[in-house]
Amino acid sequence: MEQTAPPPQDTRNLPMTYGLIVSIILIVVSLAIHFTSIAYESWVQYILALIHIVGIILMCVAYSNQQQGMVTFGKVFGKAFQMIALITVIMIAWGILSNYIFPEIREHAMEIARAEMERKDMDEEMIDNALNITQKFYALFMVAGTIFAFVFWGLLGALVGSLAAKKNKNPQPF
Repeated sequence: MEQTAPPPQDTRNLPMTYGLIVSIILIVVSLAIHFTSIAYESWVQYILALIHIVGIILMCVAYSNQQQGMVTFGKVFGKAFQMIALITVIMIAWGILSNYIFPEIREHAMEIARAEMERKDMDEEMIDNALNITQKFYALFMVAGTIFAFVFWGLLGALVGSLAAKKNKNPQPF
């Protein structure tokens, strides 16, 4: 009697489950960072990026394992992109909410921007104009920056995860 491998498991909720877990971790870590003295250090953003990337890689490997390796690069990448989209939407919502909960974030960002422009020897009128525009479109810049950052780091994680996921030699194309 010939033994066959068990059928692949249903993994429709895998990106959502991992996406929610990673989003919660990102929010908790961002809160911890906010309440420490390192909150405005430039290197801190890479902590969140690393968590994001590792979470996506873990989901890609878990998806491949649940499918017994009967996956293609495209299938794994597609699942990873679903996770990226969910995390990005949740982090946009968190970013908007956190600006209302912690209004000092916006104020401190404006102070950092002013200091950076002064360091570049910009005249006071140019600094004021730039800060007025930034103040006016702060929410738009925050949303656009969040989308760019989480999609960029997410695609990097999806690429690595899709390459790292175990694949059998002859997967089913569909």
